[in-house]
Amino acid sequence: MNFDDILSVIGEWGAFQYTVVVLMGLVGIPTGLHTLAHLFLAGNPNHWCTLPYAGQNWTLAQKKAAGIPLEEREGQMVPSQCERYEKSVVNTSIASAAQGISALVGDAGWNGTETTYNVGVSSHVFNRTVVAECGSWEYDNADFTSTIVTEWNLVCDRGWMRATAQSIYMVGFMVGAVGCGALSDRFGRVKMLLVCIAFEVVTGVVTAFAPEYWSFVFLRMLVGMCAGGSFTIAFVVVMESIGVNHRMIPGIFMQAWFALGFMILPGIAYFIRDYFTLQLVISAPVGLILCYYWIADESPRWLLSQGKLKEADAIINKAAKMNGNTLTESLVFSKRFEVEYGNKSALTEDRRYTFIDLVRYPNMRKKSFNIFFNWFVNSLVYYGLSLGSGSLAGNMYLNVFLSAAVEIPGYILAAVVLDRIGRRWPLTGSLVIGGVACLITTAIPRDLKVLMIICTLIGKLAIATSFAIIYVFSAEQFPTVIRNVGVGAGSMCARVGSLIAPFVADLNKIWGPLPYLIFGITSVIAGILALLLPETLHHRLPDTIIEGENFGKYRELSFKNLLAFKQVHSSSDESETAASDSSECIPKLKEEEVKFSLEGNERDTEEFSPV
Repeated sequence: MNFDDILSVIGEWGAFQYTVVVLMGLVGIPTGLHTLAHLFLAGNPNHWCTLPYAGQNWTLAQKKAAGIPLEEREGQMVPSQCERYEKSVVNTSIASAAQGISALVGDAGWNGTETTYNVGVSSHVFNRTVVAECGSWEYDNADFTSTIVTEWNLVCDRGWMRATAQSIYMVGFMVGAVGCGALSDRFGRVKMLLVCIAFEVVTGVVTAFAPEYWSFVFLRMLVGMCAGGSFTIAFVVVMESIGVNHRMIPGIFMQAWFALGFMILPGIAYFIRDYFTLQLVISAPVGLILCYYWIADESPRWLLSQGKLKEADAIINKAAKMNGNTLTESLVFSKRFEVEYGNKSALTEDRRYTFIDLVRYPNMRKKSFNIFFNWFVNSLVYYGLSLGSGSLAGNMYLNVFLSAAVEIPGYILAAVVLDRIGRRWPLTGSLVIGGVACLITTAIPRDLKVLMIICTLIGKLAIATSFAIIYVFSAEQFPTVIRNVGVGAGSMCARVGSLIAPFVADLNKIWGPLPYLIFGITSVIAGILALLLPETLHHRLPDTIIEGENFGKYRELSFKNLLAFKQVHSSSDESETAASDSSECIPKLKEEEVKFSLEGNERDTEEFSPV
């Protein structure tokens, strides 16, 4: 008996699991808020050079017409955001005092290389052959009253600092997903979750008071560490608490909690237009999750893996009672369970597991690298499209909301098909569809903005679907002793994709469709590679390293086994030769074992050696 057998007795999907899903799911809301808050904290409003020599009573249109040169942007001639005309003369004659503005339409009054605008007592002359870089800027406050961009002038030659702020946040998210995941494997899931939440509140609030750019970025990185760690831990707790036949839907809709935070974000930002207050509002209430200290239970699967049998037994009995089942004996201390776990869990094997164990053995190594690349591509495309939603045509707040809301149909679609088709083909299909949508976007003329939005949303829906699937799929591939390390490592690769996503988006300065081309090609490649992973539908979770290595191993050999089996039995004269030849490339299998592998099942007990 292992923990999946225990779940079949106490209930694989009942009130206990409902409670776990809700409690852990709520952790995803602040994670979504913090991760996509960059759209509004670092909102980039329209801006232009300050013209200190312009009259105070000039309108904005008059200032731009007088001192801002035009430049081509997205096929249109618009006022420059980084340059201005240099002032050549200021004539303080009062001759035009009563006249007001004498010429302010287009190039009226332009004589050669100079244009004169008379305002009040000053005659301002601009030399249109001398262009200077901006020393300071004015900002359009239609969407924001303040952001870190307006606070620290992260525009023009400092524009790279805006994308860098989000990338460094993702570095923190990456470190937190791996580091906190590994720590939770050692010290406990819920304990480390509470530590992450406590630090998330503190660092989130302090971030609002950051006095300058680099301290803000550093503090946001710490927030990312806490958010990444807490969400990864919460996801693993959910997956470890649910039976093999019910993991799929809760695993998928863990991502919906993240999307819910993303959907709430534009609503909060619509009413709070300054970054200081917004940062406080999305940070302080997270402290309510600290009440989990009294109401959330530790993962009993983890407790068993650490040999903490008494604690696990108490939670298992509580779960059985909540699910309406009555236990006539202690499952943990029953004879059939002690055969596998004993007084100390057999899963610990007196050592700690690390990332190295994910790549130590050949079958695990191939699966791990495939999964890591899939995480990377999913995150690259997901965040590339999400962060780009704020720059789409139309209302920014509505576009961001739609970009988040479109994920929900994707999760529903995944939930519908995964139990009917499996994990592997839906993952491939969603990645390929998302990639094709991005590739189609590269061929759409820039002036067809509505069509651009539609294709972008289709791509976002598809990539959200695949992102949800890879969470479930990868958690089911890794054995219990390194599941958190495996999911954390996958999440680390995802963060690598997300931290370069803002810079990939900036490649549109070289060629407009280039980012979508990259998103499309990588999605299609990842989708095809996903076909090499073993299906996990209706298979129990592997617990030990041996089970993890053997999982899917014999399906890969099934075709070779079939050939060997036919050779061995083709004739009595050729049997010894065929068996001898086949033994060089595949293990010798009994007839029953060949049939077993051909049925697509995985063996759990065969010994293996690292390569």
